[in-house]
Amino acid sequence: MQAGDRRAANEFLREWYPRIERWVARATSPDNVEDYTQEVILHLADNGWRRLFQWRGLFAADTDNPHSLAGFLRT
Repeated sequence: MQAGDRRAANEFLREWYPRIERWVARATSPDNVEDYTQEVILHLADNGWRRLFQWRGLFAADTDNPHSLAGFLRT
């Protein structure tokens, strides 16, 4: 993704979009889920995924670990 590979970005979105959407759904009304999920993705993708690449935590499936990728994305 850092090199501009669209396939990598698509793979990231396939993996993480549904999870982000579920987390957003827990925090807002059904009417806002799609818009807010898109806002999260746009925030992450801004400036060549800069915010995503600033994450320097541990990759772990545990969403309660604030240093996991899931924890970062939930924030």
